[in-house]
Amino acid sequence: MINAGMARLANLVRELQSGIFTILGILIGAWLSRRAESMRLRIERRTQIFDEACDLTARYYVCAFSAISTGVDDSFMVSLMCLDRKVVTHFSKKAYQAWWGVEKMIGRVPRATDTANAFISARASALSSLGKELR
Repeated sequence: MINAGMARLANLVRELQSGIFTILGILIGAWLSRRAESMRLRIERRTQIFDEACDLTARYYVCAFSAISTGVDDSFMVSLMCLDRKVVTHFSKKAYQAWWGVEKMIGRVPRATDTANAFISARASALSSLGKELR
């Protein structure tokens, strides 16, 4: 009788341990899945911001430095200010500082030092800095 009771108790302990490990495995799996999805969304958002920065700087270059300079309109400047906030929110301080060099050139009345070559250099630096954080 005592042996049967001990066997039942040992069996119950094994089943309890198995259940605990199953629940623990499910919880760890759910946490890892949630973390992976969060990272995927973060990378996707950063990629969208990078694409927006590429597009905006290319449009500015065409507007500001083409043979027939058309200038930029208010909606372009609004897009620039929104992109500036996105970069500061989603990228590191170092990447934002590189972006700030481009944003200064676009956001202000052009200075004598704001040449096409200076803009190309600042754009390349900013986009490569943002791109490094996508890897």
